[in-house]
Amino acid sequence: MTEREVDVLRLIARGLTNEQIALRLGFHDRRAVSRTNGQIYAAWGLNNSTTDEKVARTRAAASEALAEYGQAVLTALREVEDALAKERRQVRYLASLVQQLKLSGAVQHVLANTLRTIGVSTPERM
Repeated sequence: MTEREVDVLRLIARGLTNEQIALRLGFHDRRAVSRTNGQIYAAWGLNNSTTDEKVARTRAAASEALAEYGQAVLTALREVEDALAKERRQVRYLASLVQQLKLSGAVQHVLANTLRTIGVSTPERM
């Protein structure tokens, strides 16, 4: 779909009439919106019947909801990535402190293995 069709689709999902959509998007008349609706309906294998209009509005609302849900998921993933990065920085800092403690070779080995298990790179010699 074109960017303009997606814009019309979003407004259909919100329940706007063709006249309201035309005003919002700056079309000169609502017939331009009707033509765009026809292109959307054709892409979905629908016609301009009342039943198909309801189907189109339902699909548009579902598409809009999925897009919003996808954005929420992406935002949550970014927050998790940021938290993990912060945690890794803290673990690296702790690893450098432990290295300064001059622990026995066995304790350093266990600590290095533990850090590698959680995905934190360690200095060659701890």
